[in-house]
Amino acid sequence: MRVIDRASRGVIARVCGSVVAGLLAGVLVAAGVMFGLPALGFSVWSVSGTSMEPTFRDGSVLVLRSSGSSVARGDVVVIDRPSSWHVVQASSGSSDKNDSADSKSKKSIGSRFGRSALLKRVLAAPGDILSFDGKAFLVNGIMVYSTADNDYECSALPAGWSHKLSADELFVMGDNARVSLDSRKVVCTVGPDSEVSPFLSVSGVRAHGDSVFNWRV
Repeated sequence: MRVIDRASRGVIARVCGSVVAGLLAGVLVAAGVMFGLPALGFSVWSVSGTSMEPTFRDGSVLVLRSSGSSVARGDVVVIDRPSSWHVVQASSGSSDKNDSADSKSKKSIGSRFGRSALLKRVLAAPGDILSFDGKAFLVNGIMVYSTADNDYECSALPAGWSHKLSADELFVMGDNARVSLDSRKVVCTVGPDSEVSPFLSVSGVRAHGDSVFNWRV
């Protein structure tokens, strides 16, 4: 008879514990989707891609507030992606798989080349003044992203550019900027005067806020 040493038993116990925890999380999420969360104003989403890493990893499940309350700077949002961004996506080499979120309470909301929802973070909200000094983006005079420090070329946007966001505009960005298709990539690729706007509509927000629940499945 083969004897399993203490170290091996520990590994087996940890693996079994992870499996059980994963199954339990799945049951809880399913129960929440079916019975409680929508009625409380929350929605459950599955992360598809890496543009929000390390905050949310590919395959994560998260719970956010459904749209309705005001969106604030710093919020994570699930938001409609304009079809015009496909041009930037193709020219920049970004992959659609890096930038989407699927509703867990419905079938997949996307299709190749632009699943209709993006998972991003709000860098600038209505009323904010967004500017670019040639080396960094600033919101109300405070630096929020340095193109120089991140070795990111923003040749289409002139130094000194600024814009005050209207009541229906959001400027969003992925936490993993290197692979993210977002407002910064759009304005840096096509410039501020293009028909392709880098700003997304507040009315297109499907869910937002800090993640109430974040589980890697």
